[in-house]
Amino acid sequence: MYWELNEKIRKAKEEIKEKEHIERKLKSAENLFSEYESELKHIKERLHKEEMDIKKFEGITLSNFLALLFHNKEEKLDKERQEYIKAKIEFDQCEQKMKAALDDVNLLRIKFNSVRDADIKYKRLIEEKESDIKKFGSTDTKERLNSMENDRLIISMDIKELKEAIFAGERLLGAIDSASESISSAMNWGKADIFMDSMVVSMAKHRRIDDAQVKLNNIPYLVDKFKKELSDVSIVSNEISQTITFSSFTKAFDIFFDNIFTDIAVQSKIEDSYYKLKNLNSEVKRCTNRLQYRIELEQDRLIELDHKINKFIEEEL
Repeated sequence: MYWELNEKIRKAKEEIKEKEHIERKLKSAENLFSEYESELKHIKERLHKEEMDIKKFEGITLSNFLALLFHNKEEKLDKERQEYIKAKIEFDQCEQKMKAALDDVNLLRIKFNSVRDADIKYKRLIEEKESDIKKFGSTDTKERLNSMENDRLIISMDIKELKEAIFAGERLLGAIDSASESISSAMNWGKADIFMDSMVVSMAKHRRIDDAQVKLNNIPYLVDKFKKELSDVSIVSNEISQTITFSSFTKAFDIFFDNIFTDIAVQSKIEDSYYKLKNLNSEVKRCTNRLQYRIELEQDRLIELDHKINKFIEEEL
């Protein structure tokens, strides 16, 4: 006699758990966005300072005149440019992290609105069932059914957390594959640049490096997101790096002093980034495989518990 009512209550309880789940994730996403916002503010201040330093050296001042006499103005200016490029790369990366975090916050807010009234719905259904049980059911029946339904709810939410962690891992793997492809291209052009004294080859290499850097800028946020999802399901990997990027200093050095020695140094940095991404790819895949295995186990438990609940309802209520 309680089939329809039990199903409504089950769905309402799932919505409550979903609401709590979204609230936790929304708070976490908002905190992460605030961290990135603060980080961007500091980087922006540093970027402005580096830009002012460059303009200071480019102006005609007494210090510039003295620097020219001692033949060190260009050396200082190159150092300032290197620091500026380094700050600019960090700024671009942080700006992309902020955008991705804000997208997540907005999506979670939409999801939260869809289950905002879950508690009210659940309370109304429980009051209806309690009224019927007072007439037709027993205390023991109520306790046994609630216990099994709570077990089912816990398993369902565990599966949901695991699936979200896998989704975050798949997003990260996609970004890694895209960045690896660009870095591989930069490696090939870098090898050519070592043996060929060609401005065209050098410019082509740097275009590939710039393309790879843009794609690498997406990775830190996705790593943060994946690690957060792993922590939600008690799987945390300390080997996942949050700092995969090219060396800004080395790239600037190669731009201003292009010769075989710096070409070799830059090539070494490119290859180092490539192999770090490969290692990161392997680690993420290992984690997602473990997550998938756990999902399969939890789904088997859920099927078994559903049969048990249905049998109890058929025979006892």
